Amino acid sequence: MGCSAARPSFVTGLAVNPTVFAAGIRPYAENLVTYYHHMREQDVYAAYAVLPPQAARDPAFYQKQNLPIPSLQVVREDDDGVVISGMKMLATGAIFADEIWIGNLFPLAPDQVKQAVTCAVPCNAEGLSLWSRQPFEVNAKNEFDSPLAWRFDESDSMVMCDNVKVPWERVFVMDDAVLSREIYIRTPSHCYGNHQSNVRLWAKLRLIVGLASRVAQSTGADQVPAVRDILGRLCALEATLGGMIHGQIEAWEHWPDGFATFNRRYMYAALNWGTEMYSQLSISCANFRAAGSSRCRQA
Repeated sequence: MGCSAARPSFVTGLAVNPTVFAAGIRPYAENLVTYYHHMREQDVYAAYAVLPPQAARDPAFYQKQNLPIPSLQVVREDDDGVVISGMKMLATGAIFADEIWIGNLFPLAPDQVKQAVTCAVPCNAEGLSLWSRQPFEVNAKNEFDSPLAWRFDESDSMVMCDNVKVPWERVFVMDDAVLSREIYIRTPSHCYGNHQSNVRLWAKLRLIVGLASRVAQSTGADQVPAVRDILGRLCALEATLGGMIHGQIEAWEHWPDGFATFNRRYMYAALNWGTEMYSQLSISCANFRAAGSSRCRQA
């Protein structure tokens, strides 16, 4: 399960425990809290790019060939901010966003300090460009045949920075390879964000079950034992995830001090379940189509 494009849940989790940002090599706790209020009060829609390009995860490959490493990093520091260049992935919905949250969800090596930057950049910043995949909507010829893609399409984008200037007040971590990733774990940030991912998957499952049920009813296939069995399986999968999400809420944790956080153990269990369930869901949907097609042929 990937994380969603909008990152208010991640930033909210960070703002719950800003002291983590005050303990780094360069303390930026005040910057983080100010940015949280900025997002909340201005209703900012932000995408996030927190992974290096896949080919750049082996720096030795570029070093041997005397090539620049394409990962985003700080290339210059000025009195009024820092300058960043390089590539980050994978900003879902960035073409609709106001800003890009840039960070590091993968651990960095101790010597990768220049890549250890966490910051926020407006999508219209000079030098920033988005390389987006082709949207599904391009192939949606009409609303009747493509009712979902006709209205909604979140395109993943590579974030390309060519000497993009970031003012200091939009910098949250700098020159600290360990803290660059740990901000998401030492605060409820990763938990908040991925609880939302659980809820998103649950919404998708409810839609799939509802569509499958309506399709079966419209063709009369809901009376076929094999189809009813598959519908029951899909309903059970949806209910299982729903139960785990309610568990995250009901068994909440008193952490950090003075705040309530979704149960992290149950949240990560649901993430794992979502990964393992995906193949089962695909098989069930394929079997549903096959059983429904057989019913139509018989009719």
